[in-house]
Amino acid sequence: MERTPAQQTNGERKTNDLSCIGETKGKLG
Repeated sequence: MERTPAQQTNGERKTNDLSCIGETKGKLG
């Protein structure tokens, strides 16, 4: 259920950013 940034609240955007960062760090090890 991904939404475009225009439809996201600031809170959701921050959560998504943190999730992306976590996934990236996980992939890097």
